[in-house]
Amino acid sequence: MQTTANRNVANIIWGQVPMANKMRMGAHKLSIIDNGLRFKVGMARQVYVEITLDPSDTYTVLVIKIKKGQRVEVCKTEGVYCDMLGDILEGADKAIWPR
Repeated sequence: MQTTANRNVANIIWGQVPMANKMRMGAHKLSIIDNGLRFKVGMARQVYVEITLDPSDTYTVLVIKIKKGQRVEVCKTEGVYCDMLGDILEGADKAIWPR
């Protein structure tokens, strides 16, 4: 549900994600979710990152792939502080596209 509070939380989260991570992951198609933000990653696959604000004032970062119409959790990290987002997303990027 898109409320002003959810929009504010999403804007804050988006501002805390380092630009280098946004560009490296090819982040686009931003969506406001309850207490957070979802964005699509890359062009070829159905991969999304969800970042939600927890009651403990930390974030949960969830990477999801859509396979045959089903949500498949690739990785989930809880208890993430804002200054850790870049490192967590870099690790998520490696989980999505192992080299």
